[in-house]
Amino acid sequence: SFNYIKMLPLDTIKIDRSLLISVETDKKH
Repeated sequence: SFNYIKMLPLDTIKIDRSLLISVETDKKH
């Protein structure tokens, strides 16, 4: 799965990380 991330453009990774962060904050509430 790591190789798959390498193929993704940086913008996509940023969006993905922001989504993960929002999900984590949702769990806290």
